[in-house]
Amino acid sequence: MSSGDDFSSRIWKSSKRKKSNIILALDPIRKNDLTKYLYETIGLLEAGICAIKFNLHVIIPLSQNEISRIIQMCHSYGIQVIADIKLNDIPSTNETALEYLIDEGFDAVIANPIIGRLETINLAKKAHSLGAGILAIVYMSHPGASQTYGMQVCDKTEKDENRKVPLYRILLRYAKEASVDGIVVGATKPNIIKEIVSAKPAPIFSPGIGLQGGSISEASKYGADYFIVGRSIIQSAEPLKLLGLLNDRVRNR
Repeated sequence: MSSGDDFSSRIWKSSKRKKSNIILALDPIRKNDLTKYLYETIGLLEAGICAIKFNLHVIIPLSQNEISRIIQMCHSYGIQVIADIKLNDIPSTNETALEYLIDEGFDAVIANPIIGRLETINLAKKAHSLGAGILAIVYMSHPGASQTYGMQVCDKTEKDENRKVPLYRILLRYAKEASVDGIVVGATKPNIIKEIVSAKPAPIFSPGIGLQGGSISEASKYGADYFIVGRSIIQSAEPLKLLGLLNDRVRNR
């Protein structure tokens, strides 16, 4: 993990240096030479991104040494690195996984506040004590997210315990009370972004741009701070050109 400021400050400074608020979701489907592909793609696109997000299916096939070397390369370019494994287990398991990821050099980890209020608070405290950040998922970008994050549930903190609210609002409250470093809300849900911006407990990280149907211009207009883009760029015939166009759309909002 890169040294110095906390994660929120590091990624903000990176975005200013790079003049980009785009986080590259470097999550290719199975590759024969995954390590070579990652090195080449990072080297090609590093000037136009402020961070890289690695999903679980990319982390699993790599050794600890390979992961650490790739992260060191990212840090040499001034790029922050996020582990997207959506921590969602019992506290001891979450904290152990968090420690391993930070030891490998990751700057932040994405977690699911469905684990509970105190569990989310304690996980964020643990990450902060180690100089890393926690990004909390409040609403995912895929269509099925409305069946879970959007479901109506009873809010036991209300005087009327039978009062129902969307689950994402409870998760947002947990994230806010935990002082997480970012809120993950899909760009496919611009109205949810707009709603959360009014309370804005932390910067909003918005995935689902491009192939999933989310618009970077719309997410930016409604208040997202960072834009997570993956397949649209890495599957493009001209990834560098497309990255430049996406950065222009954000700058000209």
